[in-house]
Amino acid sequence: MKRKKDKKTEKVELIKSEVNLIKFPFYTLDHDRFKRIKYEYLEVKKGEKTIRGSWEASPDIKMGLPGIFDMKVFRIIDMHIYKNFMENGRIINPLDIGSIYRICRILGIKHYRSNRKLIKEAIERLSLLGFITKYTFYSKRKKKYLKEASFHLFDRVWEGEELKNGEIADSNYIYISPLYKESIEAYYIKLLDFNYIKSLKSGIATRLYEILGIKFFGIRNKKIDFIKYSYEKLCNLLPIKEQKYLSRIKQQLEPALKELKKTKFLEKYIFEKKGNKLFIKFYPGTKYFDEIKLDHAPKKKALAGLKKIKEILKEKEDDNKFRPIPESFKKQIKEILKE
Repeated sequence: MKRKKDKKTEKVELIKSEVNLIKFPFYTLDHDRFKRIKYEYLEVKKGEKTIRGSWEASPDIKMGLPGIFDMKVFRIIDMHIYKNFMENGRIINPLDIGSIYRICRILGIKHYRSNRKLIKEAIERLSLLGFITKYTFYSKRKKKYLKEASFHLFDRVWEGEELKNGEIADSNYIYISPLYKESIEAYYIKLLDFNYIKSLKSGIATRLYEILGIKFFGIRNKKIDFIKYSYEKLCNLLPIKEQKYLSRIKQQLEPALKELKKTKFLEKYIFEKKGNKLFIKFYPGTKYFDEIKLDHAPKKKALAGLKKIKEILKEKEDDNKFRPIPESFKKQIKEILKE
């Protein structure tokens, strides 16, 4: 693939992605595209049986698993999904994902035939990817982990092909699968900085950025200022091959960790050994906290607007108590704020 930057690269300022597909792996970091990704863990609850949770991403027999490039194409699809959701209040199928040319521009690559082919293959590969989960897919609408779930991401229709309603597609479209659609519409989404993702050279750094961005959120109101992963668990979540010796582990992880530290997503990281187990402590950097502020800015603006409207309504009622603002008008304002 040609790596030369296109001068007309489009800027993507806001992407919000479904959280389950950030927490758990669906793309490979090595060259084995045809080995399924499987993450398993044991969860023990008091007074209950031991629960074995699992997340499995199964590759298509011909196309294999997505890789780093495919993941970037997927994040652009995320952008279209989020925009569609915000404009309509729900996701409307089929969803127009635009031209392959525009995807090239967003990725910052030339509109060569070889690049167009890579993008179409990425979309095809993502559409054929299958998921089987047990107690790992969290449903925000139901407020629980689903006992079992099998799903895929979307079906695709290329420009010129027939849509489900019989019409000929005038662009490239996707039909979002029900479970994936439901999760996004329940606002189980998180902001990702796509420009930052494009800037990272290491695939491991990219995956760590996704995982740690979710986990760091949980330490804001706690007395600790870091999160800790066992090396074994981290290997399963990335996923990468587990190494035996510390020197090899550092050789494997440190290029990514140094990149995240240099770009200020991490303040620092510490390798810590306890008995036979190796742990890694991650401390969030200024880049992470800047993202949190950006993520909360729209919500703060909406709350400020609501407060102001409430003050105006109260003033008007106080000025003329015999002619208060009609309830229908108040309801209308509330509906506008919801949008």
